[in-house]
Amino acid sequence: SPWKQSSSQRIYYIDASFLKQVSTKIHLKGGIAGEFYNLRLDSDRYIAQPQSGDEALFNFSLFSNHFHRTPRYIAGFGEVRLDYPFIRVQLGSRVDYFTASTLGLNRPLQDSTYVRNRQPGKYMFSPRISLSVPFSDHHQVMLNYGRFVQIAPMFYFYAGSGTSAENAPLWPLYGNVDLNPLFSESSEISYVYSVSDATSLSLTGFWRTYSDIIDTRNQAFHGQGGSAQTTPTLYQNQASSRARGIELEANYAASAKTQFRLTYTYMQATGTTNKPEDRYFQFVSQGVMPALLERPLNWDQRHSFILESHITPARNFYAAIVWRLYSSRKWLNTTLTEQQFKKIPWRNFLDLKLNYRLHSKYFTFLPFFEVRNVFNIHTQEDEERFFLIDNQPLRPFEDRLGRRFRLGIQIN
Repeated sequence: SPWKQSSSQRIYYIDASFLKQVSTKIHLKGGIAGEFYNLRLDSDRYIAQPQSGDEALFNFSLFSNHFHRTPRYIAGFGEVRLDYPFIRVQLGSRVDYFTASTLGLNRPLQDSTYVRNRQPGKYMFSPRISLSVPFSDHHQVMLNYGRFVQIAPMFYFYAGSGTSAENAPLWPLYGNVDLNPLFSESSEISYVYSVSDATSLSLTGFWRTYSDIIDTRNQAFHGQGGSAQTTPTLYQNQASSRARGIELEANYAASAKTQFRLTYTYMQATGTTNKPEDRYFQFVSQGVMPALLERPLNWDQRHSFILESHITPARNFYAAIVWRLYSSRKWLNTTLTEQQFKKIPWRNFLDLKLNYRLHSKYFTFLPFFEVRNVFNIHTQEDEERFFLIDNQPLRPFEDRLGRRFRLGIQIN
């Protein structure tokens, strides 16, 4: 068989927080959060890869992934809120710790085997600040700044695990257990106008930067005897992007049980890569790793409209309806042999969620039923490729793939 694959993913969550009101003007908040993964993937797939300099000739290479890993992610956070008549301030910070919890690829020796060393965990510090200045009962200005971290999809840490030197692909691409978390900074300034007790309007300008985005790079090392060698291509943190735009929001409370929110967003997004493998594909087809150049990205979504309604028809029953409309946008698809420019038409999605609240002496239970993409809208934002990495496993479901049902329970 040209493709055999089986995978399993279990994630255990922990989330605990506390609130403390020191006085009428000082409020404290803190807590911890954690995610513990149990990942297993066994796959073998033969990939058609073009021979260097000749796009008409292909070699079939075996890409293998055989690993069982238990990465973990733990965070602690604290926040203080100060409420005064002339200003409201929120100061907070968060410390995140992540470890791939594995023996990972370090560097190749002359015989193409791999040295495996345990990788240390990574600590990340993220400060956040928010200021709100009310000029009157109807007008206020808000300033927000924050730094955030996000763990990359797990596949990028372990891709290629279990591949032997004898069966290495023609153009190997391996994971990197030493990847940094994705890092972002966000700055916002907002003006809020309260028309009445039931209606408010706001205008927000935002600027966001993203760094340590995953890309690919050829890493040079020295083998035995000092001779220069080049590793297979590895995933690395060297891409970046930025987004800026404006957002208009209107809130209306029709009654105590029914609220509506309408949001319009105009955004521009530029960066150096759309997908981690884009430069790798160009390297395979051209023989040279291309430079990092900033350009409009595939998620450069200029116009977005979102209408939300929240309804509480009964005391313990809750319903949410969300309608999303997105303007057309262009996207660039990089394959092993070419770059293709396409255009996505206007898209609209409808989401529904139902909650019911159950009380006990110590806990509150919130069973829920959710339908995402009720209209079952499919959009093509990528061409199918020969390559396993294109539709890699252990990745969250995407709305563009169709309708999704979720049934669960939340315990507070």
